[in-house]
Amino acid sequence: MSTRLSEVDALVRKLDEVDLDEVRREGAQLILKEIESRRDPLSSWEKMHFEMAIALLPTVWLRLCLTHFRMALEPPSAEIRAQVERERKEQFDWITREELIMRLKRVDS
Repeated sequence: MSTRLSEVDALVRKLDEVDLDEVRREGAQLILKEIESRRDPLSSWEKMHFEMAIALLPTVWLRLCLTHFRMALEPPSAEIRAQVERERKEQFDWITREELIMRLKRVDS
């Protein structure tokens, strides 16, 4: 298991133990680190799940936010990724690494 996945799992365990705003801040920092460590172009799979994680970060759906973040870190088989690219590429083409970072910084501020 990757270090980042271990960090996400630790945040999920914290959900019932600590202030949710603390989990949100830590989650935002982890998502930012992960996105910054990647290069464009991101796959549609990554864009879809990072986008959902960022959108859910400030909501009551924090557990779902972390689930989408985890899904961005653990891509499915090549066959499923290829299917997502075929069926959803146009929908996610406009989303760039920089756009995701900008959205995350707006949510986190």
